[in-house]
Amino acid sequence: MNDNILPDPKSWLDPYGTLLQTEDPEWIYRALTKEGMQLLDYIKERVGFSKLRDFGYIYTEELNENIDHNKFKTIVRHKRVKPVIYPQEWTMKMWKDALGLFCDLNIKLREVGLSLHDAHPLNILFDNGKPTFIDFSSLRILSSNMNIPLHWHIEFKKYFILPLLVHNLGFKKLAESVIQEPNHGTFKQYYYFTPFVIPMLLIDLLYVTGYLTKKWSIYFKAVKFLSRINIVPPIKTQWTSYSSSIGNWKEKAVQEAILECEPFSSIFDIGGNKGTYTYSWAKKGKQVTVADIDEPSLDALRKKAHAEDIPLSTIKLNICHPTPRLGLGLLKDNAFDRYASDVVAALALSHHLAFFNKLPFHAFANMIQHFSNKFIITEYVALTDPHVAKWLRKKRKYPTPYSREYFLESFENESFTPVREWVNENRTRHIFLFKKNE
Repeated sequence: MNDNILPDPKSWLDPYGTLLQTEDPEWIYRALTKEGMQLLDYIKERVGFSKLRDFGYIYTEELNENIDHNKFKTIVRHKRVKPVIYPQEWTMKMWKDALGLFCDLNIKLREVGLSLHDAHPLNILFDNGKPTFIDFSSLRILSSNMNIPLHWHIEFKKYFILPLLVHNLGFKKLAESVIQEPNHGTFKQYYYFTPFVIPMLLIDLLYVTGYLTKKWSIYFKAVKFLSRINIVPPIKTQWTSYSSSIGNWKEKAVQEAILECEPFSSIFDIGGNKGTYTYSWAKKGKQVTVADIDEPSLDALRKKAHAEDIPLSTIKLNICHPTPRLGLGLLKDNAFDRYASDVVAALALSHHLAFFNKLPFHAFANMIQHFSNKFIITEYVALTDPHVAKWLRKKRKYPTPYSREYFLESFENESFTPVREWVNENRTRHIFLFKKNE
């Protein structure tokens, strides 16, 4: 390890240490500075990593290695969370759960003499559907006055509370825009010139109360409570009540296609709704990530997986607008890199994108292939299909050419070869298994 202490460029703002570049699939390594060592000693002597894990902190352990380095003193390692899901890809229910964890964590840390230096949602990842705090270097030994600095409260309001508050007041589209905009975005910087400043003043009042009384648990408990109040009920879409038939030809075809991909370790289910075709593979131990734009469906799936203790991840992602690189220097990976999987499933999708987004098959194939390391399972729906025929009667336009042959050609042009095809009885729906060329 001493000969390979190469700092990760994503971790350069860290006075307590730095993440290291490593190919270890299970662990992330962090080299600690002298200041980081002082924090580590305090945790070992006063708290213990096991208690931090109970609080919702990522699994962490110290390596018993002496480091001969002019800056770093020791190394700790954290469990690697896969996949990395950014706040821009959370449903609002996930956002509430993350905020709830963050508030509870702050209360518990202060009880053992620790605090958090940062108040940004990027320090939380969802580990198999459960929010987990990951940033060791955000931990601080609590100062003697025990007060939360004003700049911390402002950061907490602007980046963590504001999007959720806007959403809970019924401005759901605006909330999505606030989440997507960068830290220096217009709304985050100037919301105090809008009516949203009024409820935010209530958060300021809670801060003043905590500052004067030193009872910060009241502050965090009140914020957590307020975050769960919805003025307007959640919006359901046409996909919320959508259900795929189990046991029909399509379900059997998809399961056969997935089985033919063995051996594999990961599946990315695009437009997966409630995980109809891939949930059973999560039960078998595969890393399954389900992406969709319908929040109620994703929340229902995450709740089901949590109740059955099934490791599965859900993300809110529009395949036509995948999350780009983010952060300083654009060092945070884009959606293509973070969700790249052995198997990509994209079912009942291409015809919807063609008719409602005017997306031609060659563009669809290009987008899908970015996520696939080995296989793609996808569906072609003919113009004679009853559902498509309804759209045609309504004079909906679609990009041309629109044919089975051009569908196949589009994936072949992306270096994916068709391996097998399944067709329904009416020959209007085709399931294809494509394999990436060596």
